[in-house]
Amino acid sequence: ESALDADGHFFRTMVDGHVRQGSVSSAADWVDTMERTRIRPAAAEFASLIRACAVARPQLPGTAERIFEEMLTDGIDPTEEVFDELRQAIGEAGLSRLRSKTIPSGTWKWSPQEQPEPAQPSEAERRRRSPARRRRRRDSGGPRSHRAEFSK
Repeated sequence: ESALDADGHFFRTMVDGHVRQGSVSSAADWVDTMERTRIRPAAAEFASLIRACAVARPQLPGTAERIFEEMLTDGIDPTEEVFDELRQAIGEAGLSRLRSKTIPSGTWKWSPQEQPEPAQPSEAERRRRSPARRRRRRDSGGPRSHRAEFSK
């Protein structure tokens, strides 16, 4: 057992620090670590990951939307901070499209939809799907990884 008792505040600080440094994958790694230690990420951590997508060069709007979808699937209600970061990452039109998925009471009517696979996967996608990568992910443990979104 570690001498450091990590709590939600510790993880938020680590995620935010990596976002400020422009390291999307490192910020995602900290969210994964948070989940592995059984600390449930809050909307603030998802907002930070979406912010990282907005400040990345090039920007990662598709990844920002997937992070938002994952947040909703995990049962976490979006906050104004999340919407502000989404506006930066996907633009006003994209945000309006996502907001149209709300019902008048303000609750979300979300149902994840499968995205069609591209006919010809990109080089990054081929590397992400490689057998060696699958072995590394399997051997690293954890139910899922936010880092996979940011692999090159």
